[in-house]
Amino acid sequence: MTTDAQGAAVAALTLGYGRAWLTIESRPELEDGWLLTADSYKELSARFEVEHVEREYVVAFVDRLITGMADAESFSVRLTPGRNNPLTLRAVPVEDGFEFLARLTPNGDDAVVHLDMEVGNLGADELRADFENFRRNLA
Repeated sequence: MTTDAQGAAVAALTLGYGRAWLTIESRPELEDGWLLTADSYKELSARFEVEHVEREYVVAFVDRLITGMADAESFSVRLTPGRNNPLTLRAVPVEDGFEFLARLTPNGDDAVVHLDMEVGNLGADELRADFENFRRNLA
């Protein structure tokens, strides 16, 4: 768990590293708020607040990530069930891990430009530990 500039506890999950990464983190100053940040090769980036996404949705999202990894098959998860979903991840097994195809939608709005990005091969054991740690920090 990390802290924000005011010292408040922030639960955060980062997928990827180096050239392409995506982070979802809690924002205690927002009502049911989250910050989504992504960067792809320093060419495309996104950083936007997502409000009114209850913690239970995020917990369920992480639970689906953990469950999906168990079969070592492709799977897809959405942060929220509605049309105004700000984040969709599609996991594809690669070697001993997964590659993620992410779709970020600012404001969850169909009328905005989506950022579609690929987050490279991430080891399954490391991912599972990161997901479980994020899940614990959400509770």
